[in-house]
Amino acid sequence: MFITISFFIVDWIYKLNSQLFFIYEFIIDYYDAIFYNILDGISCFFNVKALVLKGTLDPFYSLLSIAVYYWNVLSKIFEISQIILLVLLLSDLYALLSSKTIIHD
Repeated sequence: MFITISFFIVDWIYKLNSQLFFIYEFIIDYYDAIFYNILDGISCFFNVKALVLKGTLDPFYSLLSIAVYYWNVLSKIFEISQIILLVLLLSDLYALLSSKTIIHD
């Protein structure tokens, strides 16, 4: 009985550790992508502003292009939060199922 419980605890810690490492790598990758999208959005804003001031670009197009850049940034932030919530839900579900099997043993 003790060996079974300790096996489940070690298994749960190993799986939780691997999930946390996966989340860490995923957040770092998306953080880089978000950071570069923000920089692209800022440079796009100043480039478009310069073209509008020169009179070679319509102001409506400039607002639309800036909105598209920041929409991409927001969508990536929401993707990260959804994946983190999914992993937390799955880890809670695993802990619940593990505790049920331990009780029945």
